[in-house]
Amino acid sequence: MPPSPDRQLFRNEDLILKVSPAVNRACWDEGRYEAFLDELCGGREYQKAAIRTALRYWLGGEHANLKALAKANYEGNPVLETRYGSWAGMERHLQLPGALSASLDLATGTGKSYILYGVAAILLAEGAVDRVLVLCPSTTIEAGLLEKFREMAGNADLRALLPGDSKISSPRVINASETITEGSICVENYHAILEHVGSSIRASLWGKGSRTAVLNDEAHHVANEPATKSKKWKEFLDDPGYGFRYVLGVSGTCYVGDDYFSDVIYRYSLRQAMEERYVKRVDYVAEMPQTGDPDEKWQLIRNRHEDIKRKLKRHKLLPLTIVVTPKISRCKDVADQLKAFLIETDGLTSEAANERVLVVYNNAPDVAKLPYVDNAKSKVEWIVSVSMLNEGWDVKRVFQIVPHEEKAFNSKLLIAQVLGRGLRVPNGWDARAEYGKRLLLRLAESLTAEFGRGFDASNLRYMRLFYVAFPICDALRHELSWTHYRTLLRVEDEKARRWYMDEAAAQNWSSRALERQIGTLYYERLLASRDRAPVEAEARANTGTLASPRELVRDPVLLEFLGLHEAGRVLESDLEQGLMNHLQAFLLELGKGFAFVARQQRVSTETKDFYVDLVFYNYLLKCFVLFDLKSGELAHQDIGQMDMYVRMYDDLKRGAEDNPTVGIILCATKDTSVVRYSVLHENEQLFASKYRLVLPTEDELRAELERDRALLENEREMQASLLSEASDNKLKGQ
Repeated sequence: MPPSPDRQLFRNEDLILKVSPAVNRACWDEGRYEAFLDELCGGREYQKAAIRTALRYWLGGEHANLKALAKANYEGNPVLETRYGSWAGMERHLQLPGALSASLDLATGTGKSYILYGVAAILLAEGAVDRVLVLCPSTTIEAGLLEKFREMAGNADLRALLPGDSKISSPRVINASETITEGSICVENYHAILEHVGSSIRASLWGKGSRTAVLNDEAHHVANEPATKSKKWKEFLDDPGYGFRYVLGVSGTCYVGDDYFSDVIYRYSLRQAMEERYVKRVDYVAEMPQTGDPDEKWQLIRNRHEDIKRKLKRHKLLPLTIVVTPKISRCKDVADQLKAFLIETDGLTSEAANERVLVVYNNAPDVAKLPYVDNAKSKVEWIVSVSMLNEGWDVKRVFQIVPHEEKAFNSKLLIAQVLGRGLRVPNGWDARAEYGKRLLLRLAESLTAEFGRGFDASNLRYMRLFYVAFPICDALRHELSWTHYRTLLRVEDEKARRWYMDEAAAQNWSSRALERQIGTLYYERLLASRDRAPVEAEARANTGTLASPRELVRDPVLLEFLGLHEAGRVLESDLEQGLMNHLQAFLLELGKGFAFVARQQRVSTETKDFYVDLVFYNYLLKCFVLFDLKSGELAHQDIGQMDMYVRMYDDLKRGAEDNPTVGIILCATKDTSVVRYSVLHENEQLFASKYRLVLPTEDELRAELERDRALLENEREMQASLLSEASDNKLKGQ
């Protein structure tokens, strides 16, 4: 909708109310929660910034309410004066001026639920409030928020990162069917606040607003234009009987009609989200093709849809196109036109056309099908919808949005809502990775054209990793080759990586010898050994000619999850023995029918002997289970070798009444952390239907490796500390 000639346009960024990051730490020390935010938000810095901004405003003590914050910004920002004309004009636009209320403008698909939970959890931990109410506009959103909040509240690792003196570290996530007691986060759709609805909200919160935070999802449902009647949702928030002090709204469409909210304190725009690849780009068609022939219009839209479909084929994704209409009656007519066109053009049956096209408006029969649209088996390719879309449905496969008529949108709010439908990233589609791949390929082509070979995409990835791992050029050892450094990049621990680099240069190791030493954890074994001479002798022998590929793949994970008590010297054979003991005990303790058979069991052919690291028999499944322990990165050859072991075991060891053999490959290096089952193709159905019920899952085995890795690292650090202390005492004695 074009602006009127006398209406001035403003950038939303210029209308944001600034909250100072300089907060009195006596009032609010946000540094106590940085580890918690890192774990909660990962690399999404905008989520952390949104949470910090809200908490600085609420807990920093600088502003008594929204009116005070807005007045300070009005006096310091001439754009606000131009926009509203006067302070009185701006004040009329404030929704809840007497409370510490504000809005966060966050593009759809950027993880608003993490921000809402982060704010709620920190407020409760800090003791700023006793309970939190999260309101949303629909039961669909309520169900999604409840699931996410319960998952985050149940995350022990996340809870452990809250400060030790937290008032509430394990909030109880409920809905309004229960009483909202202290320490609760209640998630409900806003209908539960209505007087005639029998929920616990009114009874639980009456008179307790000063110690209750209210977080509103999709806050554009709360706001009203100046001099118009307040909505029920807003009346509830403004009711003096509750006296709510802390009120926060989040929305990706912060508009009342065409007017941007007057209380936004943080904005992460759709443009930013797209540029940083947190949401995908959608082909938004500004208007339908100008032609008098309806079939020609549909043909042009279909051509675009089919072009997107071809591009997504390699991702195994089926794209969705949304066609938007202004009214329900037009929605039904347009859907009928589209179906008739597809029947004629694509030769579809009427039933097939109905499978491909959904019609969406309030209470439409097809609304019930929306939750299943993103399923891999879904055949839906088109959604015809009214512009005022129901809240709570977001489908991820949208790659094209088309307004069927110009008047389908009549406000910025509607445009933003419609665009928001298609922003979420579908399963199997990594928008940031796709962008990075394209950028890397273009850069590789450009550098190769200018400088010649050596700048393919694979090498560029290594170059970036090299830059991150070795930021100081003068600290490099120039005796080493590029192959040496590519091998060193697999070592995550910085001290270990630098030690291997220096030792490789000093000992003149070849790149293959370096790979061998890393693969057998030479550095870690030296660190844990009191008598280092035998370990060093073993290392010197291992850097000579490698006897066989079997030696090269001897398992490197041994030290990572063993507790070797009173180890005077740690040789690789010792480590292997310890691993066998531990893994054997772990499987036997599972209590699922495992019986130990052998270690390093020889399986011989006419020409060669092979050795299986661990062999068990499962008497519930009546089959042998083979374990093979791998070093370095898991390769296709390793999987092929295990398949060979399984086939040989079936041929040479399996009895007449035994079920087919199963193989398990373990590789617990941090860069791979792989547990892989190996089942012959002809036995896959048996494995899926029966074996999976008894055998430990990949996740169970992986978790066991990770748990014991942590235990051993602690023990190894203690050993190193004791050795260092003993060495210092010895020197002092001399």
